[in-house]
Amino acid sequence: KGSQLKLLNNSKLYFKSSVKMDGNEKLPISIYGNGGSVSIYNDNNSESVINYVNFSNLTTSTMPLSRFTGSINGYGGKFTIKNSNFGGGNAEDQLNITNAEVNLLNLNFTNATSDALDCDFCYGKVSNLKFNNILGDAIDLSGSNLEISDIEINSVGDKGLSIGEASKIKFKNILIKNTSTGVAVKDTSVVEINKIEMLEILNDAYMTYIKKPFFSDNSTSLKVYNSNKMSNIRGNLCTRTKNTYAEIDGYICDISILDVKALYEQGSMKK
Repeated sequence: KGSQLKLLNNSKLYFKSSVKMDGNEKLPISIYGNGGSVSIYNDNNSESVINYVNFSNLTTSTMPLSRFTGSINGYGGKFTIKNSNFGGGNAEDQLNITNAEVNLLNLNFTNATSDALDCDFCYGKVSNLKFNNILGDAIDLSGSNLEISDIEINSVGDKGLSIGEASKIKFKNILIKNTSTGVAVKDTSVVEINKIEMLEILNDAYMTYIKKPFFSDNSTSLKVYNSNKMSNIRGNLCTRTKNTYAEIDGYICDISILDVKALYEQGSMKK
């Protein structure tokens, strides 16, 4: 508890068989640097626990043969991450977790140069997360099955919630404000949202579309309940392309024509 690790000269901290980082409120652990990265590998039956840890100013892992895209990366097994902060740095994701069970609770993400939280092929529960000043997506999910609740998102340059690649996600109690696009559901993902507020959305509040032609069936779906507070939505309330479904408080959105390729190469989702 209270340990401070400074990763110098783009150092790489790699745990090959899980890790336990157990700080407390008065004595958090700090891992920081001008560059540097953290990567954690779990065996299928192992668990990594991170509690009261502050990560700051890290960058993308450059380990040989590694495909990690985050400054903090987790793979396999189970990850329990609580009461921790992720700040600054320069990576595609501040926290990237792949192929794992997750229990994420009371986390803060600030000043990300791209995406904040990226979960690929994860399952489990996520609650009480805050995001502020994120240049990319706040939450980016692919191939995941998660229950996510009590999320606050503020000042995001791309999407507040981005869900793709056949994910199945249930959201509850979501606040998104000062964000480019509110919620984007794509590529055969099925999403339900209960209780959501959006304020000051620069483009569309809700979008459903196919980004990757491989996911071309009709199962992409978004259903929203209790979206009672919607203020200053400068784009469309919802944009729904052919072969997708979007329903907002009982209203089925009209089908729109959308050039998805141009959206990512030239439009509001260009990075």
